[in-house]
Amino acid sequence: MALTLVLAVLGFTATAASAWHRPTHAQQQAISRAVTRKLKAQNPAPNYNVKVQRISTRGPWASVFIQGSGAHAGEVQPAEGVAQKVHGAWRLARAGLGAGAPCGGIPTPVLQDLGLTGFCHAGGDEG
Repeated sequence: MALTLVLAVLGFTATAASAWHRPTHAQQQAISRAVTRKLKAQNPAPNYNVKVQRISTRGPWASVFIQGSGAHAGEVQPAEGVAQKVHGAWRLARAGLGAGAPCGGIPTPVLQDLGLTGFCHAGGDEG
């Protein structure tokens, strides 16, 4: 009985520590379309491959990995990014996060949930 209780508590703790989840097929499609649309508006030549890595349970946020594909793939530097759902539609919030880039507007708990805490510097709680 006590062992069962301890295992249940440990199992619950491990689950609570990793609150994010994998995207559903519908989420993958919607986020990928939104991110690609934004990137194509900035540079229409390359094709983009957008993989949704995690969906945060701390709000409508998702981590994405972006890379080029097709004939112009070399024009796109692979990058991490963050998408946000605003008024029912996904949009690219930030792309190309790096140690020197500001997080601007992405809450720190969301970055932690998405596993992106090392990808940008302070300012994640602003905005």
